[in-house]
Amino acid sequence: VNDNNSRQFIRSNDPEFENELEMIVDQVQDESLKSSLAFGIALHHAGLIESDRLISEKLFSSGKIQVMIATSTLAWGVNFPAHLVIVK
Repeated sequence: VNDNNSRQFIRSNDPEFENELEMIVDQVQDESLKSSLAFGIALHHAGLIESDRLISEKLFSSGKIQVMIATSTLAWGVNFPAHLVIVK
């Protein structure tokens, strides 16, 4: 956000993805996830309902968003290719 590029973690070759992302975010029930998805950052934790977790997983696995923040417990079960994984 400080670099005036608040969507730098959204990666899509589809120019229509901006509209698609807005429709996807409207389906999300968790307010924190709604906010972070707008910046291309997904959340994945046990407090999310299943549909919200699936949205995060789908956007990340398709490469449309580049960052997923997950609890370590759930991260072990998420089988997605990643460039960098940080476990605290």
